[in-house]
Amino acid sequence: MTRVRILFLAHRAPSAPDKGERIRAFHFLTALAQRHDVYLGAHVEEDAAGARRALSPLCADLCLRPLPTTVRTVRIARAVLAGRAASLEAFRDAALQRWVADRLRQGIDLVFLYSLAAIEALPSVAVGVPLLADLVDCDAAKWAELADRTRDPLHRLLYAREARLVAATERRLLAACRLALVAAAREVEALAAVHARPCPGVRVLTNGVDSDFFDPSLSFPDPYPPPRRPTLVFTGAMDYPPNAEAALWFARAVLPRLEARGLPCRFAVVGRHPGRRLRRLADGQRVIVTGWVEDVRPWLAHADIAVVPLAVARGVQNKLLEAMAMAKPVVASPAAARGIAALPGRELAVAADAAAMAEEIGRLLASRERASALGAAARAHVRAHYRWQDRCLELLAACEEVAASTPSSRASFSTTRALASQLRSSS
Repeated sequence: MTRVRILFLAHRAPSAPDKGERIRAFHFLTALAQRHDVYLGAHVEEDAAGARRALSPLCADLCLRPLPTTVRTVRIARAVLAGRAASLEAFRDAALQRWVADRLRQGIDLVFLYSLAAIEALPSVAVGVPLLADLVDCDAAKWAELADRTRDPLHRLLYAREARLVAATERRLLAACRLALVAAAREVEALAAVHARPCPGVRVLTNGVDSDFFDPSLSFPDPYPPPRRPTLVFTGAMDYPPNAEAALWFARAVLPRLEARGLPCRFAVVGRHPGRRLRRLADGQRVIVTGWVEDVRPWLAHADIAVVPLAVARGVQNKLLEAMAMAKPVVASPAAARGIAALPGRELAVAADAAAMAEEIGRLLASRERASALGAAARAHVRAHYRWQDRCLELLAACEEVAASTPSSRASFSTTRALASQLRSSS
């Protein structure tokens, strides 16, 4: 197929692929750029110069708009007061919209939206170009689940409101795009449940993991302080509330149970931007809270068990795939394990509550042979079923299919009036 001009719009630039959303976006952007001409529009929350250096070689052109925390906070506050979806409004930027409008006027064959929030980059005029959206997860279901689980009445009200507003935008986007992608089959089910209708235009394209990078045969320095003790590790961005809540819950509910069983374990929380509540738990021995680390692999390599105790989880958890690729025995919550097509008890352990999680961890620590077998099976599973190379080939095929579905591949900017304004009217 001839080279396609792809406008790749993302809510956050995938310049530092160190968390789930950016890992998937980085691999997809790289794959598309190898075969087609990619024009990237996105936001950068930190190190804009570094992001530009990293992404410029991949792109025919790019527009990276700074998004300081203060600006994002103001936009969220305005959205709440105006009755708009705060999680989307945070990424509305007039300069980025102007750049997108100009890019569309010059000619684009396909618009690729990475995440629902990327819809805010579309100008309020017209988009007469085939649209492919990678929703990754069902955002409306995530907000509804957070509303159901929180104990704070104000948070429950805000989360439920966000779920309703986000669902309205999801519904319009699904109606407008030629094809939508999600990371797991349960996200298709969630979209159908939220919108009370089947979603035939939604396709599953799961995540991958680089098993050559996450390779347990490589040698890594031990990052843990002496003395040596059984070590449990949980990785992820700790400014993401479900991750932070999971870490707090594990430290308070599971670690004491292990200690009561005579297992003086160490719990390492590895990930950037931990909040005050997490930092207060850290003592450097029983609980370690690292903040940002340059490389997560040493922390995985020298841990005994990886835990993924998420109460709220959507799609496929990259942290789980990375631990499995490192041949670590993994103990995960049902929510975290649901997106992975792995056999409980053979390729990972699943525990539904604190007592069950302590029991599974105790069994693994008591049997080095069982732990090693579980880790080896985990790595074999992700190597067989979660290769980024395969996922990227699927993405390329999907993009080329959508771009070729338009009789006039060089669609004009003014072909379809008001599509973007309709999509954004509910956000």
